[in-house]
Amino acid sequence: MLERFPYIGGDAASGTKNLIGAYMFVSMGEVLKKYGVTTAQSSHLMILIYERQFTKIPSFLRSIMGKIFTNPRFLTKMFLKKDRKNALNAAQNPGSFETQTQIPPEKGYDFSYHNLVCPLADFAKKYGYEEYMPYLCNLDYVMFGILGAPLYREHTCFDDGDYCDFKLKLSAKPMDYDPPVFTQGNGYK
Repeated sequence: MLERFPYIGGDAASGTKNLIGAYMFVSMGEVLKKYGVTTAQSSHLMILIYERQFTKIPSFLRSIMGKIFTNPRFLTKMFLKKDRKNALNAAQNPGSFETQTQIPPEKGYDFSYHNLVCPLADFAKKYGYEEYMPYLCNLDYVMFGILGAPLYREHTCFDDGDYCDFKLKLSAKPMDYDPPVFTQGNGYK
């Protein structure tokens, strides 16, 4: 898998850690299949790993991170900067993550952005790892949920081909992510 792994700009590029973490999950899943473990079971293990990773962050830092993710004005400023940085990186490394902050946010939400290019989805489609993508997308709910940010997503690059939407509704409670959101039948992916 490593020899086919996309280069999206190295450690300084937005999403590199997400990309590596996601394909650690795929690698783990491929090995565990040989022992009769299903993709859904591997996904549950990955949820536990993410929970432990994020809960190891000291509570005061998690609280600060959560406050950032529940401050639309600050998020907009931060993500506009991220949009520019991602565009510059994508110009040098085609196929890298590209984002677009939605101004104003999508109707009914306090903040929203679109992920326009997803190297995870592209890699999965190119090399036959499609079964993992819904579970990989669910990990966003894990991360946002632990930070107390109520994420909602109705589109993914993998399923819909055009973009992943990340929408925050600050008056809501974060969605349960286990079982994975896409299995809950509520229209969110």
